[in-house]
Amino acid sequence: SMTPPALAHPGEEHGPSAPAGHGQGVVVAVDTNSGTVTLQHGAIPALNLPATTTEFKVDPATLLDSIKVGDKVTFDITMADDGGEITAIEPN
Repeated sequence: SMTPPALAHPGEEHGPSAPAGHGQGVVVAVDTNSGTVTLQHGAIPALNLPATTTEFKVDPATLLDSIKVGDKVTFDITMADDGGEITAIEPN
């Protein structure tokens, strides 16, 4: 199947081994101090993630400036050893 390539950020190499996915959800909480967002998201088949509510790290944390609780969002997520890390997020 054809999947669009993830947007690459110069100088930010996660390597080809880190699985990435694309999801949609609703913002439940935003924590700018710890740089995390809690999302009620749909299933993300690429990462074998079921539909659930999860707190994710956001990198860069400045992405949190563009979202607020209650927003419907689309996001890109990369799985790391310690959980998911959102690398792009924007309101629908």
